[in-house]
Amino acid sequence: MRSAEAPAGDDSAPEIRHYWAGGALAPTLGNEPQRILGEAPGPYTAARVEHGRARWLEAHCARLTEDSLALGLPPPAPEAIREGFETLARAVFGDGPGIVRMATGEKPSGESLLVAEARALGPGGAAWRAAIAPFPHPGPGRHPGAKLSHVSEFEQARALCLESALDEVLLFDNRGRLVEGARSSLIVIDGEGRARTPSRALGGVKSIALAKIYARQPLALLADPDLRRPDLDAAREIIAVNAVRGARAITRLDGRAVGTGRAGEGARILERSLAEAGA
Repeated sequence: MRSAEAPAGDDSAPEIRHYWAGGALAPTLGNEPQRILGEAPGPYTAARVEHGRARWLEAHCARLTEDSLALGLPPPAPEAIREGFETLARAVFGDGPGIVRMATGEKPSGESLLVAEARALGPGGAAWRAAIAPFPHPGPGRHPGAKLSHVSEFEQARALCLESALDEVLLFDNRGRLVEGARSSLIVIDGEGRARTPSRALGGVKSIALAKIYARQPLALLADPDLRRPDLDAAREIIAVNAVRGARAITRLDGRAVGTGRAGEGARILERSLAEAGA
């Protein structure tokens, strides 16, 4: 995606030599975190870290707890989540910025298992390029709103981002309604200046960044269950929001300019609001 990880050849990116699992750092020799957790869909969250701290830590703790309970997994202890974020962030990034992805599972003993991986933040421009996925969103599924690993549609969308040098891929459901991006929630500013976001009932992940926007209300958001491709073609702005990047204007969609082709006032308002939303 021009991905969350730094591109090859970026000498400024830290060398990631460790992951964190079960309360301890371990050397990264292969794909140990995935081996430990297995291939089944499981809860995870990704946080921006700096100075050894995860931004919006309480929201990430709540997500991991709620999603673990929804899947019938033992909920992780908030202090263990905090320890994992802080220990790995310090070990890999020091005081610098980065990304820590934390996933939950279950030990053979029935206790909660936490595994964290570090990823370089990499470049993240204010203007994003996006495309429409050539396959539908999976819908609400058995665990509506949960953020889960190993969901094939999202893995395909992220692969498409990498293959096509895109920042985001937008997913519509099988009835042609916009649901979300592969790594972001979406806000559409229509021609009349109204801010519309896909209804959660369609199956989008419960977004930490979108919850911050609803709480702060820098713009009045309308949950819309029927945003379609013509609405995006006519949009003044399309904005992607997530907990790592904040708010980013999608200025090109399928190779065509969105609105003026530049970041608009709505994106700037939302980015300021998220930047001021504290830790």
